[in-house]
Amino acid sequence: MLLMLVLALNFRDFGYLTRPIWDTPPVPFSISPHFDHPSIPISELCSLHGWKPRKENSTVRVFDATIFSFEDDLLEIRLHELWDVVDRFIIVEADKTFTGKPKPVRFPGLRKNKDFSWAESKLLYKEVTLKSPNEAKNVSLAHLAWRNEARMRKQLTSLLTSNGLKAGDLVIQSDMDELPFQRTIALFRACEGYPDLMHLEMRTFMYSFEFPRMGPGDAKTSIKTKRDNDEWYYSHQRKSDHVLADAGWHCSFCFRHLEDFRTKMLGYSHFDRVTKSKFLDDTEIQERICAGKDLFDMFPEVYTFRDLVYQFWRHPPRSSSFIQIPTWILQNARRFAFLLPGGCIR
Repeated sequence: MLLMLVLALNFRDFGYLTRPIWDTPPVPFSISPHFDHPSIPISELCSLHGWKPRKENSTVRVFDATIFSFEDDLLEIRLHELWDVVDRFIIVEADKTFTGKPKPVRFPGLRKNKDFSWAESKLLYKEVTLKSPNEAKNVSLAHLAWRNEARMRKQLTSLLTSNGLKAGDLVIQSDMDELPFQRTIALFRACEGYPDLMHLEMRTFMYSFEFPRMGPGDAKTSIKTKRDNDEWYYSHQRKSDHVLADAGWHCSFCFRHLEDFRTKMLGYSHFDRVTKSKFLDDTEIQERICAGKDLFDMFPEVYTFRDLVYQFWRHPPRSSSFIQIPTWILQNARRFAFLLPGGCIR
């Protein structure tokens, strides 16, 4: 029976299923408790975190730098959530997916309509040309995907350094589906004394804010303080042991259209998770969205067999609390119904 199970597994599944044998968990973060309440003066909030308020005459600028592909809704929500605390929104967009498939460039058209034109004064945009499989000979598709992703992040570094980033400025390093709370960024603007690079723990959701993910929040997002002569470059990997708890939202695969799900499944760096053609069918994708199930039918990434059994066979939880989600969603609840309970049909 065990032999039959092993033979039925593909290499991807076998690796996840046996992870408790061959892998060890990453070194735990040093977690900083996050204190916040709108009625408490910012100076007191700084002190509660062990930091100190900035001097009244000091100025700090915040740059939000992200890769855009087809996440129109998430970008709109992001601009409204962070508008009052971000000085420049740096956006790069490619003419191809990470796997080198041609795709339409969307943002130049979007920025002309009313949902985005209001933000023009803070936008800085660049289109990037990526390599296709034919242009990257003797390179595997997986390697090409990671190379193209790295190129996009290098372009963010270049745009930031060539457009006035200076010592003391703050850079939000996150993907489009990772959105810090406005008050989180306001706290960093108002205080000083925290690590030069601090990760932000995100409340993690799948498909909408109805399906929270189990376990600790994702913490790839970070905020970086630029220093003179440091060798900083834009990164979406762990670069510090410090993380601020409960600092934002990560809404993964939170798309309006089924076609966007397929585009991401086949076009991003983890395209190899699509091990069966049925994963790309409209009916299959729709059923998994409404059930809160993993699109790729994957085993969870855990490091003990106990956690593996518990998480794999546990029904995805649904949330009944929506008291703290991005304000713009609630102000436009009908238009963003697909991100709220009862709106799973795409």
